[in-house]
Amino acid sequence: MASSYSSSITISKVGSKFVQHYYEVLQRQPELAHRFYTASSTIIRVDGESTQSASDISKIQTLVESLHLSEIEIKTVNSVGSWSGGITVVVSGSVKSESFSGRRKFVQTFSLALVQPFSHAIVMNDIFHYVSEEDLSGVIYEKDVTDIFNIKRNDSETVEDFTSRFTKESSQIPQASDDMKISAFIYGVRNDQLVKNLKQNYPKTFKDMIHQVRGFVRGEKACALLKDADTQKPARAMRPKKRKRNRGSRRAASFRRSRRNTFSPYHPMRQDHSSQIMDGTTLRTNDFQEAPLVVTLQCPVIVSGFMSFDVRDILKRMKADR
Repeated sequence: MASSYSSSITISKVGSKFVQHYYEVLQRQPELAHRFYTASSTIIRVDGESTQSASDISKIQTLVESLHLSEIEIKTVNSVGSWSGGITVVVSGSVKSESFSGRRKFVQTFSLALVQPFSHAIVMNDIFHYVSEEDLSGVIYEKDVTDIFNIKRNDSETVEDFTSRFTKESSQIPQASDDMKISAFIYGVRNDQLVKNLKQNYPKTFKDMIHQVRGFVRGEKACALLKDADTQKPARAMRPKKRKRNRGSRRAASFRRSRRNTFSPYHPMRQDHSSQIMDGTTLRTNDFQEAPLVVTLQCPVIVSGFMSFDVRDILKRMKADR
């Protein structure tokens, strides 16, 4: 049976006053949030299929602070009287947190016990529940346009998976233009090569960018397959290359050796003996007891580095002098 209150204090005013004070402390001084609870209080936190609960003051404080809630926006506050003079307060709104990007909707239900004469309220039961993106009225809740820059690729997330997630989450921000979506994607994809390609060939629309990204992903997969195939090939035995013989060079070297200047000793001649040299020129050696070496030359002789002559010229001059 619900208890009655004085005309100056109504159930709705008590609920609204409590909600205002509670969320103000939760945002500015979360380490003091445990003061709203007692040793007999129980809280439950529900996120999809995950559920956490706590009944001890220290555990309650740890669980409340682990949510890291910020920028809490309250949409509705509904209060109703409950058994033994208590009040049940249902709050709906949206919050931000370090554990996810963007904003998420929530519904929180408090079961309050009032301390007479209405000096303050104690939370006996608290259920905090994240809900889907659909609003309580069935209208899709629109995120703030700047939240699109909070969509970033995780370290364990591939470019392909991030592209799918970015497309889905950015579609929930209809007021974001294509240029804003492209800029946010480049900012959050965290892939230097892909960012370089997109900047060099900047897409005109968000659809064009998705097409380029898919082509990049296909290329990366193809390169990975080729790399795996190369690593699986057996290593070829290294064989020493046979040295090819250059027969032409050997023949040329033999020919050059055969054309070198040759020297042969000339045996002493008798005084009346003459020697026939070159083209019939006769050189008498009456004045010599021993003749010098006869030099058979295949080319003109270089003397002192700057004058050249032929043996035949010398013989002709000697013949003319005689």
